[in-house]
Amino acid sequence: LWLALACAVAWFARGRRLAQSALVAGLALSSAYLGWSLLAKHLVEREADRALAAMGLGDAPRFSVPLPLNTLLWRVVAMTPGGYVIGERSLVADRGPMRFQGYPSQTQALAQVRTLPAVRRLQWFNRGFMRARVVDGELMLSDLRMGLEPDYNFNFIVAREQDGRWIEAPPRQVEAAY
Repeated sequence: LWLALACAVAWFARGRRLAQSALVAGLALSSAYLGWSLLAKHLVEREADRALAAMGLGDAPRFSVPLPLNTLLWRVVAMTPGGYVIGERSLVADRGPMRFQGYPSQTQALAQVRTLPAVRRLQWFNRGFMRARVVDGELMLSDLRMGLEPDYNFNFIVAREQDGRWIEAPPRQVEAAY
């Protein structure tokens, strides 16, 4: 909305001093927002680093993202040997150590199918931040970067169980449950 408004003001006031002032104000606001976003990310990651180190997960692969439409509430996901942990941090309301909740993943099944082309593509795309679940005898991989627990936006069936082994299945996307 603000970008559209700024573009409209710049278009109608082009060639006038107002346009120049609007462009400078827009550049200043966007730069301040970018600076704040980087500072907020640093503050959240610093707290996450401390909390994860205390849990013995100091070297765990992780990522942090702001929750939609804000930079005050953040989500941190870290991978563990048996799944992953998720922590949320409000820069306004939270004090003390960051708390994480653990979630299981079928890591053994994922290890068994890691050489399948669809799995390798997904691991390359999401850098290994995925959950593996067995649903009705099929292995479903979910991208942990998009969505919130337990509903992730991108879910793919990549294998089916047959005689105690995983057999490659034509990859197909499964719609989110929400």
